[in-house]
Amino acid sequence: MMNALAIIPNENKLEVDPFYHDLEEGERHGKGIKRFCDRHNLGITSESLGLNEGEYPGYRWQQAVASIGHLVICLDEELWAFLPERLSNNQRKWFKEHKHFFTKYKKRLSYVVFNEIGEIIEASEYLHSDSYHNLFNYIKNEETRESELKR
Repeated sequence: MMNALAIIPNENKLEVDPFYHDLEEGERHGKGIKRFCDRHNLGITSESLGLNEGEYPGYRWQQAVASIGHLVICLDEELWAFLPERLSNNQRKWFKEHKHFFTKYKKRLSYVVFNEIGEIIEASEYLHSDSYHNLFNYIKNEETRESELKR
């Protein structure tokens, strides 16, 4: 089974290309996220997360990166999406361009949406048959909210 990571930056906060990383055998997603954080000097470190160097528990790294506006996708036996509360135009576009990928994993798809202080504002696990539809409804509704704010 492939283990991989993708981080789609919010272009309004960090003007870099999406980060894609195939994980080595036994490598944790958090370690790949740490590479992204270090590469772009995001200030997210083991110390800032209250962790010891080399610790990658649960979704702490994903939560930290999503709460500052970047979209994190983790793939192993499941597909996990960690979303910021407000998606950027490029992130919404990326979801539309990669919808087929999410469709492929729709029975093993989970997602979590974090606000700016790292609180979960919406979540759905793959055990719920509607996770795929809930995720794309969230994206569609978020896009509608964004266009209403611009008026």
